[in-house]
Amino acid sequence: MQINISVDGLDAIDLNTVIDGEPIRRYNHDTEEYEQVTPSRTLGDLVADKLADKLWGDLTHEDRIDIRRAVQEERIKVVREHLAPIVEKTLTEQIQRTNGYGEPSGGTVTMRELVIAEVGKVINGKTDRYSSSSRPLIDEVVNRVVVAALVTELDKVFKAEKEKVIAAVRAQAADLIANAVSRGVGR
Repeated sequence: MQINISVDGLDAIDLNTVIDGEPIRRYNHDTEEYEQVTPSRTLGDLVADKLADKLWGDLTHEDRIDIRRAVQEERIKVVREHLAPIVEKTLTEQIQRTNGYGEPSGGTVTMRELVIAEVGKVINGKTDRYSSSSRPLIDEVVNRVVVAALVTELDKVFKAEKEKVIAAVRAQAADLIANAVSRGVGR
């Protein structure tokens, strides 16, 4: 017995063919309510999901970590490649200075010049704007670094001296015990 089956339209199906996905609940921020949504997916999406599930399931935990790390590094690399020209353009383009109301005031300046000026204000500015006796931020940072280094070095010195004192006390204690024992035996 021979069965012939024919399906019309198979030539029109490829990996870009849109199929309905499974319904999901999603929060709509505009209406502030949850709604039932059926996202459109392609046949290629489903094939990729099945392949990923199969490949991912056969990997060890360490392999998965390595793959995640490699994907993250590649993603960072691609983002940097795409953002670098945008950032460079943003830093070098002239922009109009404005006042607090957004009205033009003064000439044009680059974003790079604005950033440098703001960093200078922070470094040379006071750490506490309400105190007339506070020092510039750079002084505070240098002070903290110097104090931390000094504490580290003094800890090392004190520890070494403490070990010397302990060794001397032990040696003296050994001599005292030996003398006491020899006097006790000599009686």
